[in-house]
Amino acid sequence: TARGVKSMLTSSASNTSAAPHLLDAARFPCFATGTPAAAMEQVPEETVKEGCDRLLKVVQDTARERVELLQGQTLEALVEGVNEQDDSLLTGRLSNNTIVHFKGEKELIGKIIPVYLKECHGFYYLGELV
Repeated sequence: TARGVKSMLTSSASNTSAAPHLLDAARFPCFATGTPAAAMEQVPEETVKEGCDRLLKVVQDTARERVELLQGQTLEALVEGVNEQDDSLLTGRLSNNTIVHFKGEKELIGKIIPVYLKECHGFYYLGELV
């Protein structure tokens, strides 16, 4: 790694992970269909939805708390491309799949570069190229 840049694979950060994509919510039992339980008497749909919403909120809150722990650190990011919402920014991804947006030249796309994680915005960061 570059001098002063932490890798996400260090022991202190190895259990830090980004929030799951919404499609990953299919892994939760409350979203399952076609199982033996699906043939049993069913809980009202509204009750199921409320339970799943509560579960999803806990997962999202926990992921947000974990991602916030990285604020103020300089980590390596793979530069993926120009930000889709703001073409003055590049978008990169940390080794734990957290997204970071920062100013930089398009020539950095495809490179692994050090980025200072300045502002956490839930599931992504605004950062600065180091």
